[in-house]
Amino acid sequence: MKIGTSGWYYRHWIGKFYPPDLPLSQTLAFYTDHFNTVEINNSFYALPSETAVSNWYAKTDIHVYFNNDYQGYAIENASKLKSMLSTRGVI
Repeated sequence: MKIGTSGWYYRHWIGKFYPPDLPLSQTLAFYTDHFNTVEINNSFYALPSETAVSNWYAKTDIHVYFNNDYQGYAIENASKLKSMLSTRGVI
């Protein structure tokens, strides 16, 4: 079973979920210590950059799954995201 949220950084989570002193750069890694899936909720508006995808991958456990949906094109987007990662030697 995969349990997660739509996104991993919301200001109102600071002090409730994230420690108050946790640097922004460590929020995804902290999140993935507690959940095994996360929705890339900004992908609804535009596909993330290749650099962003690679950075997210580098900060997560290999078993974390990213869910994406950009304008209802999840299958096509999954292929594009996979291609981004494979060209950088990530997968």
